[in-house]
Amino acid sequence: MSKPFALATTTEDFLHGVTEDDLIVEALEAKGAAARKIIWHQSPPESLSKQTVVIRTPWDYFQRLEEFLAWLRAIDAGEARLLNPLSVIEATIDKRYLVDMIGKGYALPKTMLCPTTPVELAAALKDPAFAEAVIKPCVSGGAIGLRKIIAHDPASWEHLDTKSPHILQAFLPEIETKGEISFVFFGGSFSHAICKRPKPGDIRVQIEWGGTVEQIHPDADLVEQAAAFLRFLPAPTTYARVDVVEVAGRLLLMELEVIEPELFLTQVPAAAVRFAAAMLRA
Repeated sequence: MSKPFALATTTEDFLHGVTEDDLIVEALEAKGAAARKIIWHQSPPESLSKQTVVIRTPWDYFQRLEEFLAWLRAIDAGEARLLNPLSVIEATIDKRYLVDMIGKGYALPKTMLCPTTPVELAAALKDPAFAEAVIKPCVSGGAIGLRKIIAHDPASWEHLDTKSPHILQAFLPEIETKGEISFVFFGGSFSHAICKRPKPGDIRVQIEWGGTVEQIHPDADLVEQAAAFLRFLPAPTTYARVDVVEVAGRLLLMELEVIEPELFLTQVPAAAVRFAAAMLRA
């Protein structure tokens, strides 16, 4: 018998109304496992002893970062099992890991830590790669704080508040023309892929910003390219989402979503069964 599963979420609304998490609970229970949703900040680590705590939809974590990390570390130090592992969460919770990945030879758009003053930012934007660029906070979620800027239009960036850490990344026009692809992996094995497209005039692909999603069926070469990005992580994952943009047959990484990713299980309900099996194997 596996340890009981506790799926961490964030508020009462999420506790009672997140369809994706409900699908996971149902899939686990169908396999004979006990599973429930919990509100992370209302669940003391000691109350989760001998359970498997799955970080699912605590989508306010970046607004309470130190509290969230302390909660995770206390769980990890006790008798509970944490999915994904703490080392994976800590390695990717700050988007500066993307700069590290470039240094290790992974394929990404040009990315750097954003300068903190307008003068320094103006100097960085002289690089042709940043003629069109995206600025996003190093710790955030759901495209909150993301902005597209145009180097030759100072009005698009002179008054941005970049005093807190941000990432500066070259903009890929393929986001608008082809969309962003999310490859979902369970236990290291490919499960499904989703293409996310922004609404006209926007670059944010999330549904809450007007984006659309549809399941796609990429060929084996693209799946292998997506899986290769997971080698950067310090430990194997039970669940992972690799967000990429395809440019001339090559995948460029946008982010590794291995903390609390949406897994698009409502679009691909059978994937919840695969996810439950991966959790039980873990």
